[in-house]
Amino acid sequence: MNNENIYFLKEVIHIFTDLVIGNGEFKPIQRGTMISTTSIELTEYLITERNVEYILLLDSIALKIFFLKLDKKILNLIRYNLQTI
Repeated sequence: MNNENIYFLKEVIHIFTDLVIGNGEFKPIQRGTMISTTSIELTEYLITERNVEYILLLDSIALKIFFLKLDKKILNLIRYNLQTI
C-alpha cells in the first residue's frame, strides 16, 4: 500500500469522525468505517513490517460472543472451585 492510499484512508477516518448524522450521536456506520479503514492499515503493517503470516479479524459481534462464552467458562470454574472448598 503506498502513501497516497494511506493518506486517503486517514482522510476517510477524519471525515467520518467529524460527520454529523441525525441527532449527532456517533453512528455504527461511522464506527464501522473507522475500524475497517484502520484494520486495513494495521494488516498492511503486520504483514510487511512484522512478517506476520496469519491475522484473525473478528467483528464486534464475534468478539461479544467469544467473551460471553469465556465469561461463562470462568464463572463455572469459579463455582466449581468454591464448591470444592
